[in-house]
Amino acid sequence: MAVSVSERILALPRPAKKLIVLAGDALLCAASVHIAYYLRTNEWAPLFGPTAYAVVTAILLALPIFIVLGLYRAIFRYTGNAAMLTITKAVAIYSIPYFLIYTYIGIPGVPRTLGLLQPIVLLLLVVGFRATAGGWLGYSYRSGDAGRSMAKNMPRVLIYGAGFSGRQVASALQLSGQVHVLGFVDDDRSLWKATINGQRVYSPTEIDLLRD
Repeated sequence: MAVSVSERILALPRPAKKLIVLAGDALLCAASVHIAYYLRTNEWAPLFGPTAYAVVTAILLALPIFIVLGLYRAIFRYTGNAAMLTITKAVAIYSIPYFLIYTYIGIPGVPRTLGLLQPIVLLLLVVGFRATAGGWLGYSYRSGDAGRSMAKNMPRVLIYGAGFSGRQVASALQLSGQVHVLGFVDDDRSLWKATINGQRVYSPTEIDLLRD
């Protein structure tokens, strides 16, 4: 059976995964500088010259901050709101020296607004990258042999109520990776047998059947 790219990534040792993410974040730093430059001037930044220094500065500032705040300790397939808040905090800290260098002080050949735009673009890219990778790898893990084996050994839970609060609880539990969510139980007949976020809604009378 052919092994997918996502399965190959999941099978890598943790240090290799961290190196991949570090390299990806370095590329996002470079991309954010060029996108911010384009948003300011409507032209793509030259690969060499002052804007190249802006790329190097972004990488040298961002990666150490990301490491210190633990962005590379999180497992992508369990990325959730807490991880996104950490990313936002890391980029906010990063934006201060970057703003001081390129907006407050200013570097010849680099638009001063780059110091404002680039951190915003970087935040959007990093969050988007983490969310996309988390969804992709998480789905691959859950649908693979390792995910199915782990799911068999996890505590199984049913969530009473398929409303907004119930869906929030289900999402949080799925992201935690600590329990296997069987679905929802709800008194509303119109919801029975419906599927919400991949989880079926059951009647209260079906609970005993689900215990087997």
